[in-house]
Amino acid sequence: MTSKTSLFSKGLLKANVKRFWWVGALYTFILFLSVPFQYMMYVPDPQNEWRRVQLDACLNFFSGRNDFQMVMVAVLPTALAVLLFRYLMTSKSTATIHSLPYNRKTLYLNQLASGFLFLMAPVLFIGLTMTLLKVFTSIGAYYSMLDLLQWMGLTTLFNILFFSVAVFVGMFTGNSVAHIAFNYILHLLPLGLYVLLRDNIAAWLYGFSGSNGYDPFFDKLPWFVLFNNPAARPYLPIGDLLGYLFAILFFLAAAGYAYEKRKLEAAGEIIAFTYFRPIFKYGVTTCGMLLGGLYFRSISGGSLPVFLVGYLLSSLIAYGIAEILMQKSFRVLHTYKGYLVYAAAISLLLIGIHADVFGYVRHMPQFEEVEKVYFGYYSNIWTSEDPATDPKYKDMHHEANSFFSDPESIKNIMALHGQLIQHPKQKVSGPSPYIVYILKNGKYQVRQYTVNEKQHASLLKPIYESMEYKKIRYPIVVQKSEDIKWIQISDNRTSKKPLILANSPEMREFMALFQEEVRSMTYEEMTTYSNDSIYIQITDNKDKFYHYGFRKDFESMTAWLEEKGYYENLVLLPKDIEYAVLRKEPSRVQFDKNGAVSNTPDSVEIKDPEILKELLSISETAQYTYERIPLYVDFYIRGPYGSHSYRTPLYTNVPVSDALRGFIDTLNQS
Repeated sequence: MTSKTSLFSKGLLKANVKRFWWVGALYTFILFLSVPFQYMMYVPDPQNEWRRVQLDACLNFFSGRNDFQMVMVAVLPTALAVLLFRYLMTSKSTATIHSLPYNRKTLYLNQLASGFLFLMAPVLFIGLTMTLLKVFTSIGAYYSMLDLLQWMGLTTLFNILFFSVAVFVGMFTGNSVAHIAFNYILHLLPLGLYVLLRDNIAAWLYGFSGSNGYDPFFDKLPWFVLFNNPAARPYLPIGDLLGYLFAILFFLAAAGYAYEKRKLEAAGEIIAFTYFRPIFKYGVTTCGMLLGGLYFRSISGGSLPVFLVGYLLSSLIAYGIAEILMQKSFRVLHTYKGYLVYAAAISLLLIGIHADVFGYVRHMPQFEEVEKVYFGYYSNIWTSEDPATDPKYKDMHHEANSFFSDPESIKNIMALHGQLIQHPKQKVSGPSPYIVYILKNGKYQVRQYTVNEKQHASLLKPIYESMEYKKIRYPIVVQKSEDIKWIQISDNRTSKKPLILANSPEMREFMALFQEEVRSMTYEEMTTYSNDSIYIQITDNKDKFYHYGFRKDFESMTAWLEEKGYYENLVLLPKDIEYAVLRKEPSRVQFDKNGAVSNTPDSVEIKDPEILKELLSISETAQYTYERIPLYVDFYIRGPYGSHSYRTPLYTNVPVSDALRGFIDTLNQS
């Protein structure tokens, strides 16, 4: 039969309208309830600010409060694409449709036109309704035409974008369920695959950071723009807009090309094109392997043999599932050779990574190539040209800006780095700072290591004791008193009033003592645990806050507070404690030998003043450990507003008196 050359057919469009009119009607009804109806139900009340904000969210695509509209954008275009191209998924309907006197281009373009009609007509109807409300009612005072046009434009853009992605995916499968699944997988695959690869590589390459956030590119993906978009952003950047328009054209053009090349026999197949089947099979196998490997590694505490077993089992299961889906049969044992080839290739890759054949682990830049070094704990901050003025980091802690540009500091950090890479297989516990070299050519070299502050003390000491490091950790050391609005000293364990020093000789005295304490601090003092229950908050003239722990070894500052008569009215003292309760961790349930819940006491009360004093001292000086803490202390404290309690872990890595040891042993044996 001769095909007609016209690209559009009224008959095909009418047929689609008759079959799927209810989709457009349903979408119109939902949008009506979400936007005009909300305004119609609103009784103008200038005092009701909360309701006004709720109404603003109806037309603000990025408000973060119109989740239902976002869900509709993510679901309805996909469902519409599945319905319009469902005839490609069954042999009978495929043969019937393609026997009509239309070529494939005409069929494809008419299905697209039908989809655009069902997605755009409801938005236009709502736009017209809102325009009439604005012109003829007082409700129009609560939104502008610009708000309305922006909402219509963004809703249409994302509807068409999600529709085009779903159409594109549909050309590569012959199964409606797979069409839906593959569509959402495609939206999430870039970030999911990135995270899987990043975390798996971090498990194999010493120094590779698996916690280094994610690339800002992922925030621009449609799915994350809908559901992870900052509410403060009122519009879509022009670059993103052009990118989405290009993506729509690409997906629709690629889908049209695939439709032209697609065979009718692909109906009913999971993968429509035979040359994509190996990609699907080994893609599923790889994703399954990466996900399963991470799971097994997490439950085994990083054991390499268990990690490898996780790779083997997960990849084998994923490979089998992929074969079963493609062959629509459970008889897939004969395909084992394909898995053996895959396993051999992955084994060679893992051996190469483990042996560091690319020199990643031991690579360090030359000193002459380095402009500055970031040595701290905040990810991605080094990508900002000026973190101190970057709005993204405006609320960051002052220690985040840990950049070192002094040549001596850079050499010291490089010496530490050089020592760390000499023992890549050594397991240590401690903090995990980033070492990021910002090179003179504008590139970065990012590494992250776990550093033991005792084991690497000789290399950390010159870094920590440098003035550059102290300026980062304690900015007070270079601040001037005229730049400070006030200093507040508080003890969060007690209800005693905080001490506030503001623009006075006392503030300048205290500040000078603080600066001298910081200048004289040694590495050993800086790495000694401090409870920081007493803390100092400094507010500068720009209303920026700086928080510091009031360390026990700040002796001159403590003496100054005592001399001025502030200390006793500020901090928790042993005489303020009525009694203490030593108890086992709250989540712990004890069972007797018969399996019943034990009635043995899980706490003891202590009123002895000497033991109370000892417990308070331990809570202030005991070294933090990474081990589980089985015991806690509840202090019951007298205060000007009545009694209250304060809980703290009981670290037992310090010497304790025989009397206190007796209480601890009693609890441990119960």
